[in-house]
Parts: sequence; structure tokens; C-alpha cells
Amino acid sequence: MEDKRKDYLKYLGRLAQREASFSDIGDYITNQFSTIDSHPADFHTFTLNGPSLAVENNLLGEAAESFKQET
Repeated sequence: MEDKRKDYLKYLGRLAQREASFSDIGDYITNQFSTIDSHPADFHTFTLNGPSLAVENNLLGEAAESFKQET
């Protein structure tokens, strides 16, 4: 039983050597663990000649709105 305990403590020591906190790693790796939520209220929705178009970019939304008003 004592040998099993020693092996487990060695195993925990090896794991601790490989661990890194999020503050120690770069933003590129940290961003791989994150996601950006999108909500329908974040989009401008336009119906152009039948199909609906959902646009998140304000500039593109304004262009689609002006196109919609011209037609």
C-alpha cells in the first residue's frame, strides 16, 4: 500500500511540472478555449428580393438598407 501511495505522489509531482496557469500562457492559446456568443439582436436582418439577410457589421447593414430603399 505504501508503494502505491509513493507512486501516486510521484505521478502528482509529474503532473504539477506540466501544469501552467492561464496568466502564464499567451493570448493565442487562451483564445482557443473561448467562444463569442452571438444573439439575434446583434444582427440587422433585411429581406432582399425574397431571402433574408442577417448582417452583423453596421457599415454593411447600412449599405443593405440603402440598397433595399433603392429597389
